[in-house]
Parts: sequence; C-alpha cells; structure tokens
Amino acid sequence: MATEGALVINATSADLRPDDPLPIDLATLPKPAAVFDMIYNPPQTALLRAAATLGLPHANGLAMLVHQGAKSLEIWSGAPAAQTAPTMLAAARAALGGA
Repeated sequence: MATEGALVINATSADLRPDDPLPIDLATLPKPAAVFDMIYNPPQTALLRAAATLGLPHANGLAMLVHQGAKSLEIWSGAPAAQTAPTMLAAARAALGGA
C-alpha cells in the first residue's frame, strides 16, 4: 500500500541537539505530502532542512505552541484565541530571537 500523501510528524525529542541523528530519513519514504516537526527551538531542525531539500512543505511546532496557549487563555479568561494568538506568536518569535 502506497503512503504517498502522508504527513510525517516528529513528536520526539530527536533533533533537539545538533549531534542528534535524524528521527527518520525522509529520502527512504515514498514522497510525503508534508513534514511537521513539533520542535520549535531551534526553528530549523535537521528534519525540516531535509524536507526543504526534498521540496516538501514543512513547519515547526511554534504555531501549535502558540495556539494551544491562546486556546487555554480563552478558556480561562474568555479572550478569543483568534485575537490573542497573533500577539502571542510575535512575543514567542521575539523571545526565540526572531525564529
């Protein structure tokens, strides 16, 4: 069964350090549709660089972190996540050095 069109998600701590091996070799897979690495610091992991080299759409976990925080704030305070998320994203990027 072909897995073309699959989404590869890295939900491990692999690739947090520069000497970590890739959690998976994307070149050995049928071409996935996209790669999502839940790691957000560093903003460009080796896995995301490999995805870019293969021409695959890819993203890190910063947006997921921000939207989880915005939704939590909405639950706690009633402030709509759609309104707080952009400010949270800007603050997170600034805190991470523009990531």
